[in-house]
Amino acid sequence: MAKSRKKPARGRGAVRARKSAAHATSKKSMRNKRAPKKLARRGVVKTAAKRPAATSVLAKTKLTGSQTVGPFFRFGLVHPELERLWRPGVLGTRIRLVGRVTDGKGTPVPDAMIEIWQADADGHYAHPADRRAGKRERVFLGFGRAGTDGDGMFHFDTVKPGPVPGLGNATQAPHLEVSVFARGLLDRLVTRCYFPDEPLNEQDPVLASIKDKAVRQTLIAHVDGDAAQSDSVPTYVFDIRLQGEGETAFFDA
Repeated sequence: MAKSRKKPARGRGAVRARKSAAHATSKKSMRNKRAPKKLARRGVVKTAAKRPAATSVLAKTKLTGSQTVGPFFRFGLVHPELERLWRPGVLGTRIRLVGRVTDGKGTPVPDAMIEIWQADADGHYAHPADRRAGKRERVFLGFGRAGTDGDGMFHFDTVKPGPVPGLGNATQAPHLEVSVFARGLLDRLVTRCYFPDEPLNEQDPVLASIKDKAVRQTLIAHVDGDAAQSDSVPTYVFDIRLQGEGETAFFDA
């Protein structure tokens, strides 16, 4: 006679057993779900440890050099016609301005660029913003640009400017605004060129703001006596020292 198989009990104990088994399975599943995250984190750390140090990467990379305002392409920027600011028929006293640009050691700078901006003989600027009474000179440019040669020399043919108004009721003495562009400069240098024996120099607000007489003197050109004997056009010399002893006074642009 075949023995009958004993059916599993269906009481509370069996239910608890099934619940316990299900609970254990659920906990194991949750552990398995969390495990990859832990492994992933360990894997990232392990992988990062194999990366080369950042310093070794930078050591193999050449940094881009900082850009300066010089030297410049002479072909595209310097034109002989910009060295003469006047055209035939201009009014006022024609003058020539010459100078040399030197570095801190006194060595001529052969590839600098000089720009000047000035008023005409009546003190008017060739600019729409100058709406003062009076007629500005139509054959006067007011702007000039010149490059230095192998000896650091530059020159301009212009007219002696008239006085111009300053802040408030102040009157500025005749002068040229001068900008210097050269190698090693991160921005242009700005200075002024005044004329000697000019009565208004004593009350010019910019000159008066410079208390050191020697520094103030770097802004005043001097007459070239040798050129005056051989040329009917007055010649003024305005040398520019970029740094060091006798450095030209420069202003914030």
